[in-house]
Amino acid sequence: MGFAWTLRGSEQAFAWLRLIVLACAYLRAAYGGRVDAMGRRWGAGIIASLLLLSGCFFATTPVPEDPTLFAEQLFNGSSIPGWWTGTDGGKQAWHADSAYHVGLTTTQTTYWTTYTVPGRIGDFQLDIDIAQIEGPDDNGFGVVFRKYCYNNYYYFLISGDGYMTFRKVIDGQTVDIQPWIQCSAVIQGDAANHLTILADGDEFRFFVNGTEVLQAVDSALATGYLGVMVKSYGEPGVHVAFDNLVVNWIGEEPADSVYISETFLSESEHWDTTDNETWASYVADGEYHMEIKTEGAAGVERYRGSQSEFSNFSFDFEVRVVEGVADNPYGLLFRMDAGSGQTAYYRFLMLDDGRVKLEKRISGTTTTLADWTECPWVTQGESHRIQLTADCKRITVSVDYERAIDVVDGSLGVGEIALVVFNLSGDPGFHVAFDDIMLFYYADE
Repeated sequence: MGFAWTLRGSEQAFAWLRLIVLACAYLRAAYGGRVDAMGRRWGAGIIASLLLLSGCFFATTPVPEDPTLFAEQLFNGSSIPGWWTGTDGGKQAWHADSAYHVGLTTTQTTYWTTYTVPGRIGDFQLDIDIAQIEGPDDNGFGVVFRKYCYNNYYYFLISGDGYMTFRKVIDGQTVDIQPWIQCSAVIQGDAANHLTILADGDEFRFFVNGTEVLQAVDSALATGYLGVMVKSYGEPGVHVAFDNLVVNWIGEEPADSVYISETFLSESEHWDTTDNETWASYVADGEYHMEIKTEGAAGVERYRGSQSEFSNFSFDFEVRVVEGVADNPYGLLFRMDAGSGQTAYYRFLMLDDGRVKLEKRISGTTTTLADWTECPWVTQGESHRIQLTADCKRITVSVDYERAIDVVDGSLGVGEIALVVFNLSGDPGFHVAFDDIMLFYYADE
């Protein structure tokens, strides 16, 4: 499959006229050194943008042939796998009214997230509705795509005051492919806009409300995750909602991804049962229980699936303390080197009072990556929702939908995943229950 190419010779006169108008606007802006409300200097990138636009309007028109559905998300429900919800500083994300909402309560803030469940995709047609609900028009919102690791991706944004931009981020450095430019196709203010993106190899086409607004060529990134992005600039209070996401793949079939949900309504095929002098693990009452029988001991249960080692993944779970002293830690080991007697791994730990910690252990040496951190929103004695994501070198942890840990460390790249419970209090008997485990990963990693 791919694109069928059709000529647009009848539109060349209009294209020339539009290009001349844009050129005049650019030259006026450059001559006056004008900076608009967002601080976007029009004079920057004039030559590159004109070349880009001229190529756009003389290129042939790609039309997808027999597209195959890759992902469809209508955001019906209050909890949808693959879309992060919660609070992280001045960033908030939640599901409501059959849409995915993002709110920014601080200035100069960027929120973006990736929809990991369907997997990676390179060539596609993407359609999505984006509504500005309230807040300043001086903003940015749109789509992230071909995201590889946490700091390599493309994004296309429009704004409430009628601008658009297309950029790439490579190893954390942002590069303008199309700097911010006025776009008459954008419906401004508190309104909904429909975006369409066509990506085929190194060629990209962008449509706003059915009108083609940009073509570009870039070969930096070939495949990756899809996602969404929202930006605030000089004023806080940006509130945007995303809905009706439909993605069709074209060309080569996307990489396989795996999504596993474990609710423990019956015996698990992925988690062992154990009963020895030190600890016991078993399924009961819709939960996976781990009881540490002796003081100063720990229990470790590895994930047992068709794939045993993981590099990039997301692991979400519910956990509660059933019985025992509250200052005993429990959590997750990951990227664990099984061939070295568990001497290399990352370790996320939590206490029932809400404190969390992240460390790594390599060749007998433990290094703290994030020391014990208070989570004041956590209520002791209740079950907690943990969301841990390992994305190349970046490791993030959310507790009860609030971001608690965000670190970058590249010491360990791949390994096993295991649940871990410690009894360090000096009192025998510490009992923890896990439930509603969700694991997403790629079969080829």
